[in-house]
Amino acid sequence: MEQIERRQIVEGLQIEDRGEGKEKGITGLGIVFNKRSVNLGGFVEIIKPEAVRDIDWTDVVSMVNHDSNRTVGRNPDTLSIKVEKNGVRYTIEPSELSYYRDLSISVSRGDIKGSSFGFMVETDGEDWTEDESGLVVRTITKFRKIYDISPVVFPAYPDTTAAKRSLDAYMDAKKPKNTYPIGLARRKFEVLKIKK
Repeated sequence: MEQIERRQIVEGLQIEDRGEGKEKGITGLGIVFNKRSVNLGGFVEIIKPEAVRDIDWTDVVSMVNHDSNRTVGRNPDTLSIKVEKNGVRYTIEPSELSYYRDLSISVSRGDIKGSSFGFMVETDGEDWTEDESGLVVRTITKFRKIYDISPVVFPAYPDTTAAKRSLDAYMDAKKPKNTYPIGLARRKFEVLKIKK
């Protein structure tokens, strides 16, 4: 069974200034293009702009700390999503919900300043390579689905379970293929010596 992966943006969440007398929304860059992530457990990740090209953003939600009991927005009605040059920006519309008000105060004070998003990668939507230093780089070229873009207090430790399986497959493909296991090759050599 496939698992949803989560990645985070540590800074950039802010209160959107909409002008005098207008209620302020909460906005942030939830996905960043063409930048390396932190080390995710043996590899880094780069998200290409084309990864979101055909995404259906309908029904993507925003939740405080990924808690579905504290959903503060749902696209297209109370959450807007805009693909920009540098990434994907999300804006949560103002609400009378108590946890939205709490979130707004926490963002204003700088207590909450990170974002995180949940996703699945398309089967052929990733490339694995190594850079000049030998660091493994996962380049995401196609998401299958984006589930949520959410404000978080502590951006969650990256859940790399699904990516780890892909990394393991990449590393296995790089291993030299022996025709014979070493023990079998040694026994075959010894049999040949005996026959002579």
